[in-house]
Amino acid sequence: MKKFLSFLILAVTAINIFSIETDGRKAVLENGWIDKTSMQEDLCQVYSEIIDKHPDPFANISEGEFTEQYHICQKEIEEYGPENEFEFYRILKKLITKIGDGHLDLSFPGYVTSYMLQSEYFIPIRIKFISDEVFISDLISSENNLQAVGCRLVSINGIEAGEIIGSLCEIISSDSNGKWMKYFILERIFFYYYNLIYGGKSEFAIEYENADGEICEIQIEGMSYREIVFEEKTNTAVDISELPELNAFMIKVESFSFYTPEELEEFENALEKYFKKIEESKYENLIIDLRGNMGGAPHASNALLRYLMPRKYVYFSDLVQGYGDLRDEIIPHEYTFRGNLYLIIDGGCFSSTGHFLSILKYHNAGIFIGKTSGGGFSCNDGRTEITLGYSLMRLSLPTRTYATDVNGQKSDLLIEPDYIVETTPEDIKAKKDTVFDFVSELINENGKM
Repeated sequence: MKKFLSFLILAVTAINIFSIETDGRKAVLENGWIDKTSMQEDLCQVYSEIIDKHPDPFANISEGEFTEQYHICQKEIEEYGPENEFEFYRILKKLITKIGDGHLDLSFPGYVTSYMLQSEYFIPIRIKFISDEVFISDLISSENNLQAVGCRLVSINGIEAGEIIGSLCEIISSDSNGKWMKYFILERIFFYYYNLIYGGKSEFAIEYENADGEICEIQIEGMSYREIVFEEKTNTAVDISELPELNAFMIKVESFSFYTPEELEEFENALEKYFKKIEESKYENLIIDLRGNMGGAPHASNALLRYLMPRKYVYFSDLVQGYGDLRDEIIPHEYTFRGNLYLIIDGGCFSSTGHFLSILKYHNAGIFIGKTSGGGFSCNDGRTEITLGYSLMRLSLPTRTYATDVNGQKSDLLIEPDYIVETTPEDIKAKKDTVFDFVSELINENGKM
C-alpha cells in the first residue's frame, strides 16, 4: 500500500501531456478501447490465474461462489460493454476482492494512472467513519464551508453516501474482506477512489446533516491532484516521545518497511537507543502507536517485538518457506520492556504488522486499544506481477502463505482491540486524538505506578 501511495506522488510529477477532462471519460488510448471479446479474455485470465496460483483462494469464499461472481462479471461485460479502462477495472476488482486477500490487487498501466492524476478534477474532501456512518473530516478546498466539518455526509452529487461507500469498498481488497482496512484506506485517499468510480467533476454538490439534524448543501469546486494537499509521510525509523505526566514513553512506528541491511540496522540501532533510555528512566508505562502501519519486512517487525515479549517465542510457523531464523526460538532483548504495555491499533495494521500483533495477543502481552486491525496471524504474499493480455492491467498475485506461530488463532479473525474507541463529531471538529486521550485516561485509572 505504501508503494502504491508513493506511486501516486510520482505519477503526478510526470510531464503533463493531458488537459483537464470535464466532459466525461473516454478511453485513454488514442486508438480506442478494447472490444468485449478482449475484455472477456482478460477476465478469464484473472479468474484462472487466481485459481491456479493463489496459495489459498477459497479461504473466505467457496469455489462455487467465486465462479458465480465470475459469471456475473462476464454478463456485465456482455450487457454493459465497458467503454474505458476505469469501467473495466471496476468489474475486474469486484471479482478480485471476493477472495478476501489484501495483498491480491490490480493496477492500471502507468499511463492510465498518470492520465487520471493529471487530467481530472478530484473531490477535495476527507472523511471519517463513526459506527459505519461517514462524516466530513476536512474540506481541503475551502475555508468558507468549515461548518460542514464534523457533520454526517448525506450525499455527493445526488448519490447517497452509503451507496458511494458501498461502491468503493467493493473494489478495495482486504484480508477476510474486513471493513476496517477498507475504511482506513478511504479515510486516507477517499478522493482517489471516488474518482475511480464516479470520475472527475469541476464542481461537487455536498449534502450534510448538521448538529440540529438539518440537511444542508454546499457547492465545492473540484481540484487537480497537484492542488490537493497530500501528506506522504517520510519513512522514519521510529519516533519517541517522553510523557512524564503519565510516567510513560510513546513510540510511533509508521512502517516496518526496512528491507535492506542498512535500513534494518538503522532501525535496530534506533530501537536499542530508545529502549535503553526507557529502561534507565524506570517509567512503568509504554504506548506503541501502530496506526497506519501497513507492514513491511518481518525482520523489522521482529526487531521491535524482541523489546516487548516477556518470554522466548517463535515468530513464523514451521510451514513458512524461508526465514529460518524466524522459525527458530527467539530470545527477548536485554532491554525488554517489562512494565504496562498499551498498543494503539486500527484498520491500517496489516501484513507484517498483523503478524506482530498476533504474537503479542497470543502471549497476552499488552492492552490493545482503538479499531480492529486490517491483518492477523496469517497473510499471503510472495507476489508475482502478471500483465493482462489486452488491457495491460497488472494483477499482483500472492503465491505463498506466511503465518505466525500462534496455535488457536483463526485466519478469518483480525486482531480485535480490548477497548474499541470511536471518534465523535465533536472530536473531528476539535481535531482531537480520541484514542490517545483514552489511553491517557486508562493509564491514570490503572495508576501511574
